[in-house]
Amino acid sequence: MQFTRNNYRADRLNGQTAEVVAIDPKGSSMVVAGEDGRREMLDLAHLADRHIRPGGCGPSIPRRGLRAIGS
Repeated sequence: MQFTRNNYRADRLNGQTAEVVAIDPKGSSMVVAGEDGRREMLDLAHLADRHIRPGGCGPSIPRRGLRAIGS
């Protein structure tokens, strides 16, 4: 999965990726392992922890402001 906003308090930056290790659907939480191997629990009831998207679904380079050649 990929974080979609900066969260300096949690030391997460937009574009960083993490692997989902466990999901608790009853508790609305998941455990993820970051690129550095650090594990943390995301509480999806908190807005700051919901700025995520499935990994591999978006471009690796933001396309904002780019135009196709010849357009």
